[in-house]
Amino acid sequence: MAWNIEIMAYKPADLGFDDIIPDIFERTDKVVTFEEATSSKMKGKLCIGNFNNTTILIDVNCKIAGKIQDFTKLTRNREMHFARVSSNEIVYSAKNNKKYTEGSVFGRLLGQKSGPEYTDDMDGEQRAWEYLSHYLKMNCPEALFESKYTVYVLDL
Repeated sequence: MAWNIEIMAYKPADLGFDDIIPDIFERTDKVVTFEEATSSKMKGKLCIGNFNNTTILIDVNCKIAGKIQDFTKLTRNREMHFARVSSNEIVYSAKNNKKYTEGSVFGRLLGQKSGPEYTDDMDGEQRAWEYLSHYLKMNCPEALFESKYTVYVLDL
């Protein structure tokens, strides 16, 4: 399966969805599965849900990376992990309003002795999923198939 999505996850799941989603989006009553939330049918929409004490935001339009500073501001007393799941992955994390790229400094801040374990045969998508799996402490994407997401649409 070829992925091309962005996922942002906040731990713990103590923020309201409306605190995370930009004001130009309006909440709907529609709730979807992970498979639906990552579908190209969600173009122009954002999907957000809580799972395993983590708030997960999914954007199939890959626009989160361009606004990362806005999302990093919400990391006071919480962690945020971001991954663009694509052939050219982008990954980073933030805590207490500071952005960290991959590496031992961030792992040490979280009390971890090592970072994600990559192998030479992993492509960008696999590396992004490994990054999320490591920091979210769940097997991604498989574990996420049990999660549900609220859909937000552009309100222009």
